[in-house]
Amino acid sequence: AADGFFEGYERVIFAGTSMGAYAALSFARMVPDVHVAAFNPQSTLDTDIVPWETRFEAGRRQDWSLPFSDGAVDVDKHVKVHVFFDPEFDLDVRHVNRLQGDHVTHYACRYSGHKSALFLTRMGRLPDVMRHIIYNDLTPTQFYQIYRTRRKLFWWRNILKEYYEGTGRAHVVDGLNKAFFRVRRQMGAARVKSQGDSS
Repeated sequence: AADGFFEGYERVIFAGTSMGAYAALSFARMVPDVHVAAFNPQSTLDTDIVPWETRFEAGRRQDWSLPFSDGAVDVDKHVKVHVFFDPEFDLDVRHVNRLQGDHVTHYACRYSGHKSALFLTRMGRLPDVMRHIIYNDLTPTQFYQIYRTRRKLFWWRNILKEYYEGTGRAHVVDGLNKAFFRVRRQMGAARVKSQGDSS
């Protein structure tokens, strides 16, 4: 950064998931006007700062007294941050709550757990999300239109089923299954019609 390496690029994107998102956030402060895509970010694993974090034991044992140890510090307004997370996943939410400001946009990836990037990949939509970030035109409205594709994923249905069963609402599962397969049939019919129209 000091040698001007990044000055030759029109736009610089740092992206990562979990510990990779922590790295993207931490090093973003070195690059003017950088854009960050942080999926399920760890803000830090410094036990003095996040004593509630019980995951990532090997990471928590590291020396967090070094520079760049907190991804939520000095993420200034010259950095545009997109944060993707599951609002039902408490530990991730606590990290995300440390990332605030007008330059930070939160995107709720409901029922994706700690795997929002993988969830978007399974949907076939991660490239679309990243393309919008690269061209600096991703909005919450666009994202949630993209995220609606999750309705056809068996993985999403299974996660939602586990959620309802785990919260004592197993009686909802039958209705969930019926709605899920109805949506899949509708999407399949729409795809066939689209292919017929184009031919």
